[in-house]
Amino acid sequence: MVSGLIVSPKKSLYIFLAVFAAYSYFYQGGGWNQNARFALTRAIVEKNKFDITELKHSSGDISCYKGKYYSNKAPGISLMSVPVYFVLHRFLKKENLTEFFKISSYIIVLVTVALPSSIMMTFFFRFLLLLGNTTNLSLFLTLSLALGTPAFAYSTLLYGHQTASAFLFLSFYLIFIIARPALSKAGPSFKPIFLSGFLSGMSVLVEMSSLPAAILLFAYFLLHYKKTRYILYHLGGYLLPALILFFYNKSCFGNIFHTGYKYQVMSYLHEGMQNGFYGITYPKMYVLGQIFFGLYRGLFILSPFLLLAVPGLFFQLHQRIFRKEGLLALLIISFYVFFNSSFYFWWGGASMGPRHLMPALPFMVYPICFVRKIFYKSLIFFCAVSVFINFMGTSVRPEAPQLINNPLFHYWLPGFFSQKLSISRASYDGYETTEKIAFNLGELSGLRGFASLLPLIIIWALFFWAITKNKDRP
Repeated sequence: MVSGLIVSPKKSLYIFLAVFAAYSYFYQGGGWNQNARFALTRAIVEKNKFDITELKHSSGDISCYKGKYYSNKAPGISLMSVPVYFVLHRFLKKENLTEFFKISSYIIVLVTVALPSSIMMTFFFRFLLLLGNTTNLSLFLTLSLALGTPAFAYSTLLYGHQTASAFLFLSFYLIFIIARPALSKAGPSFKPIFLSGFLSGMSVLVEMSSLPAAILLFAYFLLHYKKTRYILYHLGGYLLPALILFFYNKSCFGNIFHTGYKYQVMSYLHEGMQNGFYGITYPKMYVLGQIFFGLYRGLFILSPFLLLAVPGLFFQLHQRIFRKEGLLALLIISFYVFFNSSFYFWWGGASMGPRHLMPALPFMVYPICFVRKIFYKSLIFFCAVSVFINFMGTSVRPEAPQLINNPLFHYWLPGFFSQKLSISRASYDGYETTEKIAFNLGELSGLRGFASLLPLIIIWALFFWAITKNKDRP
């Protein structure tokens, strides 16, 4: 049953701050994926153009078309970074370019990745309350998603997956709210309907693999609204992100439907993209096993509590009131599993878990609330283990090198317990430095090893106390 519980603004703010404190506490340095996005932002601000020819040395994730080099990524994150970098480039000192890029990229990650992700977690908490869950369970599952899955790590990296995840879930939340008059006092109106479409469109501009999920959200919207004007409002939201993406593709690659993935520079990436449709063929059983249970990239190895999503979805689909939402969650999860298990580059390079599954995580976590009474003790244990694993990996370096077959036991655990934290030496200008580039905020204050993590743990404890000390009133 949908609850009419009203969440106090103060409690929502505490949840946002607790999660944002975690995401902003870590700076992971550069890498191919991050550098390709950052290079496009630099090219726009510094050179007023899309090609990154002068910066092509900074990343291997590049494309070449008619003699010019481009980022091979969807342009959304880079475009969102432009106003931030414009201000930083104008006002920050540049005597030491490495330090300038470090500060600039850190702030850009906060604004374009950590901020949307933290906002999404706040509304995820509110959504769980609307499903009729207690404050404690809603808080528990929200923090499990935020800190007990690779969403934690990817909220500290300049990748597109977590921002796309935030946009998709926020779009879903808006549709869920406006479809229920009891929760939307004013009823259907232009702003929330338009915004839900805009957020879906932005998810595609940020990460083009979000397109099928955005289409599924549109179908979910149509289940609730048949009037032409509401449909046009919603589609109007998609229009601006779509036009931006088409303009970018046409300007860079001569065709609105051609992307950087079609013109990869790296030969093994280019060859992989020639298989099937942009590297997507058919699901492979070996890959399915690996992305869930494999020691290399297994999601359930990093976040074992997600196993409860299976019975959770089963029970949700057998409840008539939330069957539509359960079916949507199942279809979104199924698409991303299909995509990841069919994609030639399924392991995602140097990464933490199957990064292509990140946008499906909110839709995997919330159904767990439907089996809370059956698996209560197991849920607490597995969530605690999941938070520790992801906290550990984020503290050391999320991007485990590709050649390490068992990152958890051969990279993150040894690194964490030997207190080798924030170890990345990769910078945003594309060069490995002799000293580490990454940091956590505790290290900036002079703390080392485990002591550098204590300020964050204290902050979490204070926020948790503030969130739970008072119960919400109807």
